[in-house]
Amino acid sequence: MLFIIFTLYTYQIFRSSNFLVNKSNKIFLLHHFSDIKDLQYKFCKKGYINNITSFSFLSYLTNYNNNITPGLFLFKSAMNNFDILKLLKSESQIPIDINFNNIFTKSNLLKKIEKNLEFNFSKFESLLYNYFFINKYGFSLHNVKSMFITNTYSIYWTITPKELFNCINRGYYKFWNNKRLINSLKLKITPLEMLVFSTIKDNVKNSKCGILKLYIKRLEIKFFNNIIFINNLLIEKNIQI
Repeated sequence: MLFIIFTLYTYQIFRSSNFLVNKSNKIFLLHHFSDIKDLQYKFCKKGYINNITSFSFLSYLTNYNNNITPGLFLFKSAMNNFDILKLLKSESQIPIDINFNNIFTKSNLLKKIEKNLEFNFSKFESLLYNYFFINKYGFSLHNVKSMFITNTYSIYWTITPKELFNCINRGYYKFWNNKRLINSLKLKITPLEMLVFSTIKDNVKNSKCGILKLYIKRLEIKFFNNIIFINNLLIEKNIQI
């Protein structure tokens, strides 16, 4: 009898549905420096879990309580304790989409970063103003924001400041392939000029700023008959990193 009870309890701990039972899939965000108590609190408060005791027992048994890592995870309906722990321990995160549109100044860029990502914000800011760090990507402190092409990037929530710079830099050079570079040379227009034109053109219609509208007119005068060609060159900027 005791053996049967033990077997049933063991099955319940490992394989019985315990998360989001009769509920739809949900996104779970685990912050940096979270411990097992933080995790238990979130599970209970937000209604993710049915039996916190069985999960806690298994987390201690597998030593997960001492190896908690942050991330953004997708919890599916009716998952069991074993599957949840396997997911959390594997760090199989889902990416988030962040769009770098309307980035006219470094201040705009910093606000976008601070709003969407959880990392050392002051470290990212210091890198953004670090001449030697920015220079290795082929940019200066004045034009580094142009590396952040108007586009939606899929990145992990736990990305570090340096990893983000590397990701954006790969996207920049992936966009500026040989075909686009050759065409820009034919037009005698630099990639930075074309990106500035594209960014302003995308936003000037909804802008009340007279300076932007004046600048776009000057660009149109400079580029003259090449405007349509430039627009075609810059469309479909979606980049898979």
